[in-house]
Amino acid sequence: MTNTQLRLISGFFMIALLGLAISMGPITTSVMCLCILVLFNHEIISNFFNISRKSIQYFLYQAMSVILFSYVLTIGNEHTASVLALAIMFHFAQIGFLFFLDDQRSNKLLLRNYSFGLIICFSFSFVSLTSIVQLSEWVSYLFILATLNFSSDTAAWFWGKNFGKRKLWEKVSPNKTIEGAIGGAISSGIISSLLWINLIGGFKLSYFFIFVALAALSQIGDLVQSKFKRTFNIKDSSNLIPGHGGVYDRIDSLLFLAPFYLTIIKWI
Repeated sequence: MTNTQLRLISGFFMIALLGLAISMGPITTSVMCLCILVLFNHEIISNFFNISRKSIQYFLYQAMSVILFSYVLTIGNEHTASVLALAIMFHFAQIGFLFFLDDQRSNKLLLRNYSFGLIICFSFSFVSLTSIVQLSEWVSYLFILATLNFSSDTAAWFWGKNFGKRKLWEKVSPNKTIEGAIGGAISSGIISSLLWINLIGGFKLSYFFIFVALAALSQIGDLVQSKFKRTFNIKDSSNLIPGHGGVYDRIDSLLFLAPFYLTIIKWI
């Protein structure tokens, strides 16, 4: 079986599983997100930080992350704004890591020294993503977010493959091009705008530009993960998903995008 066939089959099962969880309601969807958080943490703790899953440190990292996630979602909207603010601050710190920290050895030491803080901060991003289920039209908002994110990635691949000539940032992600990034952001903005018109309504032209900006943020999230993996000399975050790599490989840009998206939704 070829890698492409594996990717298609794995992709089908992931979509089917997500669709089943959503069809069963917000609680089931939240539980699924919690399971994904645990798998995500496992990849970061074990594969990036080389912490044994049999160690007390591994257990404490997982436990604190799960407790934080469960607590914030249980209390509802009371602290959502604070969590969004913390998640966005964390993502700006990741942008700083992407653009301003170039020494690979120092970066690895820095990330390992603050490994617990990173796990907690990633938990804020998961809370931001899962908090969407607390909105009245959460299925539509979640569908728009997923489409915005994955259409940006797919369209960037299409435009880059067919029209890309100038590298976006070869040292971090050698296959990405400037033409692909721009084409992906604009295409995603158009698709997301059409979805908003049909699912939510009340569309304004400014929303299109917001979606383009969000699509660009999605691509930045992908670059952050690429640099994170290069810092630790890791090709994939794990081999959990055949043909795709690991959980972090699949949701890197979605996780990065979530707090910005939810903040915009609440503002709108």
